Amino acid sequence: MSNDEVQAIMLILVAFIPLVGLTMALTPRLQPRGEVFSVSVPTSAWDDPRIRRLMNRYVAIVIAATALFTVAALALCLMGNAEASLAVVVVASLALLAMFVLLVAAFIAICVVMVR
Repeated sequence: MSNDEVQAIMLILVAFIPLVGLTMALTPRLQPRGEVFSVSVPTSAWDDPRIRRLMNRYVAIVIAATALFTVAALALCLMGNAEASLAVVVVASLALLAMFVLLVAAFIAICVVMVR
């Protein structure tokens, strides 16, 4: 396989980082109005400024991490270092998943306290 083919495949793989990151960033906003980070709340709680701040903070953290991983993987790919670029893609996927789980768990705890 030529270097151009390897680079093209790596660019396709790098494109999955923002796709995964944006999907995770939008997940809480796609839930019904009666749920915030999977916690059942009154529909009026959706407009609570504290909950809005939590959602905005979550989105900002996930998008920032996604951008960082995407830039790193893209730079390595364009420099011709396919192995390092692939490593960043794998680490990014796992890190975004771990971040999603940890942030949602933390925000669930905060939402439960707010609702009580």
